[in-house]
Amino acid sequence: MNQGEYAKQILQILSHIRIIVSNVRLYSWQHAQVELQLGQLFKEFMAAFSVRPEITLLLIENDLIINNKAVRASEQKKFSLFIKILQEKEVGFVTFRQGMKKSELRQFVADLASLEKEVLQLFNGTSIKAGKVGLKKERGPSSRGDSEADNGSDQEKGKHQKGEVEKALSILNSMATERLDIIKEYYDKIKRFGQCETRDVENVVTVFVQCFAKNMNPLAMLANQKEADDYTFTHVVNVCILTLAQAAALGFTGETLQRIGVAASLHDVGKIFLSSGLLNKVETLSLAEENEIKMHSVKGASYLLGLKNIPRLAFLGALEHHMQYDGQGYPAIGGGFKMHLVSQMIAVADTFDAMRSNRSYQEAKSVRSVFDVLREGKGTVYNPMLVDNFIRVIKSHPQFI
Repeated sequence: MNQGEYAKQILQILSHIRIIVSNVRLYSWQHAQVELQLGQLFKEFMAAFSVRPEITLLLIENDLIINNKAVRASEQKKFSLFIKILQEKEVGFVTFRQGMKKSELRQFVADLASLEKEVLQLFNGTSIKAGKVGLKKERGPSSRGDSEADNGSDQEKGKHQKGEVEKALSILNSMATERLDIIKEYYDKIKRFGQCETRDVENVVTVFVQCFAKNMNPLAMLANQKEADDYTFTHVVNVCILTLAQAAALGFTGETLQRIGVAASLHDVGKIFLSSGLLNKVETLSLAEENEIKMHSVKGASYLLGLKNIPRLAFLGALEHHMQYDGQGYPAIGGGFKMHLVSQMIAVADTFDAMRSNRSYQEAKSVRSVFDVLREGKGTVYNPMLVDNFIRVIKSHPQFI
């Protein structure tokens, strides 16, 4: 099955889900035709899993993103009825994974067909997961006439809300962690083939940008490091998210925000050209090794200069993210050279994620400790306004401090 056939298969799956949901609502599960349709849908999933082990759907407003690729506006009508069903359930994120059993698919479709809106909002099966992407504030008492029974259940409501928040945060986090693999594959292609289109990176950034457009919690999307060798790619994803969070807070939107995200995603591309094992070396680095590591910014910028359709911001972000606000840092350009504002945002995000990560040569620092480092560097290492903005963004989500 080629990519074109695979795309048609996914379209068929979503269309088939919509048909089954409609039929269940009309005839219930007792109708023989419904059971036959479920069997056919399961076969379609198995065929799709033979191409890719996972299918991810993300709904942002009326935009559907399938496997990290936004559905074109011209194709949206084909998915409109499926989108309407998800919107009815207030579902923003669905993942289907290889290993899914027919019984689990049946339960998912049954929950989707249920007329109770809340049933599917946090579906957490073994191979199917679905839920809200954004978190709404808990509504307070509507009037003084609320019953004592309602008031007496506040503690239970609090427990339920906490559980819902934890699950929703987990969904957001898994969304970024899954995109870590895309970034990793992209960097690996560059290392092996030297040239690579940026479409995959752009699709990853599109997902994050659309999440910010819906005022979702950016820190809940930070990816988790799965293996020791994943640090560079986890770091790239997190720096992208943290940079976008800063930019969104400063009022950047749309295409500009997209370009900023691409630049942040490619800021460390030069590291793939370093000697093997150098970045994870536990022993003290020699002067030559330190100088080689410092060259990653120049190597990354040089590589990006040779690519077509790359935002100028990406070149600047790769080159400048280890420069300082006062002109120090590396590479040393001199002549009153001034860092671009986006590079300055990447530098703040880079420091935050690097210091809060466990590495072979350092333990993760607390968020407050990183704040102290950023504050100490205001006016010299970092742009004072950007430090204040970043800390304000982080503090707006106290569960991360």
